[in-house]
Amino acid sequence: MSGGRQRPELFARLPAELAPAFDAERPWDLLGAPLDALLQALPSERLQTPIPPGVHLLGDKIVIGKGVHLHPGCVLEGPLVLGDDVEVRPGAYVRGGVWVGAGAVVGTNVEIKRAILLPGAKAPHLNYVGDSILGAKVNLGAGTILSNFRHDGLEILVPRGDARVGTGRRKLGAVLGDGVMTGCNCVLHPGCVVGAGTQLYPGVMLRPGFYPARHVIKLRQEVEIVAPAVRALRELGIDASGPFPADSLFPAEMRTRYDAAVCLYHDQALIPVKMLDFWGGVNVTLGLPIVRTSPDHGTAFDIAGRGVARPDSLIAALRLAQEIAARRSGA
Repeated sequence: MSGGRQRPELFARLPAELAPAFDAERPWDLLGAPLDALLQALPSERLQTPIPPGVHLLGDKIVIGKGVHLHPGCVLEGPLVLGDDVEVRPGAYVRGGVWVGAGAVVGTNVEIKRAILLPGAKAPHLNYVGDSILGAKVNLGAGTILSNFRHDGLEILVPRGDARVGTGRRKLGAVLGDGVMTGCNCVLHPGCVVGAGTQLYPGVMLRPGFYPARHVIKLRQEVEIVAPAVRALRELGIDASGPFPADSLFPAEMRTRYDAAVCLYHDQALIPVKMLDFWGGVNVTLGLPIVRTSPDHGTAFDIAGRGVARPDSLIAALRLAQEIAARRSGA
């Protein structure tokens, strides 16, 4: 699916300080003067929640509401607003210029800068949210990145039909309407505007544009390549099925349902494999007349010759090579 011609439905409600400035044709403009005015009007400091040890406050104009849960190791840099009952988890970095609504979540190792998170929005795991707006109850899957800068440093343009809308901004991430959900490892290119209630499948790389509300956006290769390939294999009598979301394919119960999983790219396969058994993973090349196995980790040149490398994966590779050779020979 590519960006459409019409502006999508985005937000049911905006903060009173921002609502009058909202232009549905240019929703990103809220990140400019309206957000600046809101932040400039903040007091030097208003902390309605005690700050626990290990939480780092930098700069001024920091406003923290009631019932906010701040985990040790998070860094909060003003100006910023954290509404009531917000949760900021360990390792989070809120870099400033941020308004976070009530009940939102800024998760572990998440970085947020120059952004608006409406109430209940969640960036819970390993996300980057720069120069972006998350609508109410948005949920970003683990590893979702909202890219905000072109490599050439030029103005971000948002395609709309055959035209491209100038934003006046060199940095712009995404504008996600209420209830948008992204699967794991999605990457949204600078200038994505996604309508309320739309869902992105895991691994989607979304190009700039306006996307309608209440749609499902899948990987093109899943629809055009993987699904037809699975059908062709089944017609040949091969017990193949899919495609499946990568984030639900590797739990223990699921692994009992298949003999092998074919993944589309490196991290889709190697992250779960190394989480399951880093030292026991083995790389096997299929379809060769010879047996080829190798350790499933890198070369670790930084510890070469120091006598500290672990041999576990090499031993596992040798044992698996022996097992495969024995099966081929019928021994």
